[in-house]
Amino acid sequence: MRRYTDAECLAMLNDAVADFMQPVAEMTPTIADNPKVLAAATSLAYNAGAANYRGSTVHRKFLAGDFKGGCLAIAAWNKSTVSSATARKLSAKGETCTRKANGAWLCTIKGLTNRRADEIKLCLGGLS
Repeated sequence: MRRYTDAECLAMLNDAVADFMQPVAEMTPTIADNPKVLAAATSLAYNAGAANYRGSTVHRKFLAGDFKGGCLAIAAWNKSTVSSATARKLSAKGETCTRKANGAWLCTIKGLTNRRADEIKLCLGGLS
C-alpha cells in the first residue's frame, strides 16, 4: 500500500473539494460570490452528497435569498441511517434515534453534530 505525504493528501483533498464547489456554486448562484457561505455549503455537499444538497432545505433557502435560514438549516444534517444494533449503542451514548418507515434507524452522530456546528459558524460568518 502506497503512503502519501501530507502535501499529497492536501492536494487530493483540494481537488476533491473543488469537484464539489463548482456544482454547488452553479446550482446555488445566490451564494457563489460569498466565500464563507459557499465553503459551508460545499462542505455539506462533500459530506452528504451533491444530490442530497440539491434537494435540501439549505439549498432552497439559499436560492430564495434566506441566507441566515439556509445557514441554520445545515444543523438538520447531523444524522445517519444505522442498524438497530448500532442505534442501541448510540442511544446508550446519549444520541437521539428514531425508527424510519423502512425499519432502519436514523440517529444523531456527535461527529456530524460537531461538523455541522462548524459549518454553521463559518456560514453565518459570511453574513456579517
